Amino acid sequence: MNYSKYRLKIVGKNPKSFLRSLYKLHFRLHAIEDRGDYLIIEVDEEDYRKIKKMKTIYQIEVIGRRGLAKVLYLFRKYFLLLIGLGVGGICLFVLSHLIFSIEVVHTDPKIRQLVLDDLREEGIERLSWKVDFSRQEKIVKRILEKEKDQIEWMEIENIGTSYIVKVEEREMTPTKEPKEPQDIVAAKDGIVMEITATSGTVLKKKNDFVKKGDVLITGVIKNQDTLMKVVPAEGTIFAETWYRSTVEMPLYYK
Repeated sequence: MNYSKYRLKIVGKNPKSFLRSLYKLHFRLHAIEDRGDYLIIEVDEEDYRKIKKMKTIYQIEVIGRRGLAKVLYLFRKYFLLLIGLGVGGICLFVLSHLIFSIEVVHTDPKIRQLVLDDLREEGIERLSWKVDFSRQEKIVKRILEKEKDQIEWMEIENIGTSYIVKVEEREMTPTKEPKEPQDIVAAKDGIVMEITATSGTVLKKKNDFVKKGDVLITGVIKNQDTLMKVVPAEGTIFAETWYRSTVEMPLYYK
């Protein structure tokens, strides 16, 4: 069943005569409006095509459409506009879902390159598709686990078509290697001015005269005559010492 309908305007010397001709040819007229100088009729798709092929002196103009005919007419009329809107929509979708730049905010170029390489392994790089927030959080978690010795904290911020990656480097506390038990001895002859120990036992006191090689702080810790333990001696010592030097003075000095 054809649902297309055409409203035709018939203009001429005697449009009613043309109307009688249509009746004689068994055209199905769905509506007729007599406007005096012209007629308006409504026909279906099949009869409209027959009228277009007729040779007549009357002017026949399509002034309206209904049903499928109207849809097809509007589609043909606005085809280029629809194509433009479609292409524009696709371009807008693509541009809004692509990443055009990735910036890692850190002063160390090695850390920046490390993060960029890890993001690339996770599928995040220039001209790649954006990832949703939940996947983004999982990627950050995996990178932090992988680089736990170098990265303390990381965050990915999406600004337009760019990713801004903020990174905080992990500060590693150097581990102190255990020292061997030792004593602190005098490097030169001198008089002790100040002596303190953070580890071990002080054997000399202020104003003591010591010779080179004398033990100042020992790592041997005793309780009376009982040896308790042996530790590396550590402390601070200030002393006065002497140097032999030759000084020449002019015979005449003003």
